[in-house]
Amino acid sequence: MQFTAVVLMVMMAALLTWRMPEKVSDDRVTNRSRWLMTAALSLLGVQFAIQYIYGLRAMGVTQAVALNLTMFMPTSILLTMSILNLQRQGRIRPAEWAWSGVFYAVAMAILAVGCLVSGFDGLWLAEVAASVVYGAMQLWFTVLISRELRRMRSVLADYYDREPDSLIDWMQTSIILLLVMAITVPFFIFLSGWPLAAYGLFFFGAIANLWFSFIRHVIGSAAVRVKEAVESESKEQGAKDKLATPGDQRISQAVARWTAAGGHLQHNLKSADVAREMQIPCSHLVAWVKAEGYESFSQWMTTLRIDEAKRMLADHPAYTIEYVADSCGFSRNHFHTVFKRLVGVSPSEYQRVNEE
Repeated sequence: MQFTAVVLMVMMAALLTWRMPEKVSDDRVTNRSRWLMTAALSLLGVQFAIQYIYGLRAMGVTQAVALNLTMFMPTSILLTMSILNLQRQGRIRPAEWAWSGVFYAVAMAILAVGCLVSGFDGLWLAEVAASVVYGAMQLWFTVLISRELRRMRSVLADYYDREPDSLIDWMQTSIILLLVMAITVPFFIFLSGWPLAAYGLFFFGAIANLWFSFIRHVIGSAAVRVKEAVESESKEQGAKDKLATPGDQRISQAVARWTAAGGHLQHNLKSADVAREMQIPCSHLVAWVKAEGYESFSQWMTTLRIDEAKRMLADHPAYTIEYVADSCGFSRNHFHTVFKRLVGVSPSEYQRVNEE
């Protein structure tokens, strides 16, 4: 398993190093995340190679655990920072690097003191304490990137006209896997035999899932769309204009004119484009939407479109579901899912009941 792990880590790091540049050559943020992940995979490969070459597991659990902690902590730091770098579009705070270094330094100091006091063979208690520090560090990372994920969902929902979960679902999965690893690694690294082998399979699967999800995110359109939304939010935050209120007549009138002209029935709308059509700042439009009681721009758009779809289904029983969906700015599958969730019945059932 150690030999297989070395081969896998080398292959994954090599693909990020030599195959990815042509896909991300002009994207500084993605390139930085790519190199952070490459460094993490390389460290894991070195760790498994040392274990394989010197047979540390055969010597005893203590020697292997000391190496695991020494290499796993910087690996976790680099993997987490690669995700955080994407979430923040390159704006990782120096304090976050500093705190990561503090956690690692404390864990290594505990191991060093334990070795000086008890000798290498009596290092077990120090390794337990260092494992606790490792778990605390990864829990802190989990809170950090979970908070950023919630912010990203909010930014995307205020920028695109439909729920954008598919763009960043992989981050949610990665956060869960990293959390499970944070809880379990401090315990499982002390095991041996088949329990350790079984956990090793989970560990490799979690790392491979993160690597594959990252590549799919980068080579598809998701990375570009997320970057566009986040950069738009940054520009809007930079404009310290007075935000809208529910009674803002200028915006209410602009919205009324736009919806009366059927603007909300177009496909693939963005809040920035809608605001430009209304000739108002995007930050004002989003604030007005929320002041009117909607959670986000996407929820507001969905509500307007579903209301129009209900009217069309009730007034025109001869219309096909595909025609209604397309006329209201939906794809067929998305329309069926959203309609049933909000109305309680499928579009065809709603049309049949109204016809009867």
